[in-house]
Amino acid sequence: MEFRKEIKYTWEESEGIEGEDLIPPAIFHTMLENGITHSQPDVNNTVRFKMGFELVEGTRIYTLETIATNRSKIQKSSGGTGFKYIEARLTESYGEDWKFTAIATPAGWMNTISIAKI
Repeated sequence: MEFRKEIKYTWEESEGIEGEDLIPPAIFHTMLENGITHSQPDVNNTVRFKMGFELVEGTRIYTLETIATNRSKIQKSSGGTGFKYIEARLTESYGEDWKFTAIATPAGWMNTISIAKI
């Protein structure tokens, strides 16, 4: 994407992410793609992605933050195809034992997936 869009993309991740965790296909890919599509680079022509993980009382909490400038909305939306895909895969895999939020932040965009102990 850097070559095609002439934008620098960086990736950071926190400690403790378990490589053995089974997460439905393409969920993080979809969140990353949304960050690329719906963000503008900062003054350094960079879009940063920061992956986080926390285990809180048996609940696995994954965050993916896009650190960039959010594009202006043309029209109001309650979530596009990407969000619907994420929600469908989480329901398919975890029933009602999950929560997904995606919110604009002063730094860009924050996606959070919480999966209850299974």
